[in-house]
Amino acid sequence: MTCVPTGRVYVGSSTQPARRFTQHLASPPPRMRADVQRHQPGRQHFKLELLQECSSVRAAERCEMAEIHRLNTTGPGGYNVLAGAARDSTKKLAIIAHSRKKRRARGGAGL
Repeated sequence: MTCVPTGRVYVGSSTQPARRFTQHLASPPPRMRADVQRHQPGRQHFKLELLQECSSVRAAERCEMAEIHRLNTTGPGGYNVLAGAARDSTKKLAIIAHSRKKRRARGGAGL
């Protein structure tokens, strides 16, 4: 997500990028708030660009971290606070694995 007038960039991952873009414009994170308020309407001043598509949560988190570093979006030129995903992918993968075990135990096919 790029603020066209300032050139500042935010890199994030989502399964629904267009929806997430709308959410950021409606309720911007703290580092993005002033630019969203200053440059209205937001859809005319911010652009959404799909950088990569990934097949798993873990792959998306690795790509997100790589793009944050490549585009240098944690400093004054960007909106990212962290240098990588804020989520704990280990917990998500454990939840997915646990769900599969439950389905298999009940005779389901799994995910």
